[in-house]
Amino acid sequence: LRIFPATPEAWQDAEFSGVPQPGGLRVSACRSKGAVVSIRLGATRDTAVCLDVPGVTCMHDRTTREEIVFPADLILSAGSELQLC
Repeated sequence: LRIFPATPEAWQDAEFSGVPQPGGLRVSACRSKGAVVSIRLGATRDTAVCLDVPGVTCMHDRTTREEIVFPADLILSAGSELQLC
């Protein structure tokens, strides 16, 4: 799953919320001043995903402060949510 994979330079600010993805995911993300500033993944069922954010090396789990390095292989349980900033 790639977040903002081909966003034009003119789109410095963009966001989307709750977009359904294969595998039981709902994805939200925000881009501000040309940089991805937040991503939220919500799992509607147990699922695994490889998350990549072009141009971004890493982000942090908002809850645990753990560094997530991209591309990242993630496993989410049904009902769980991962928020990255």
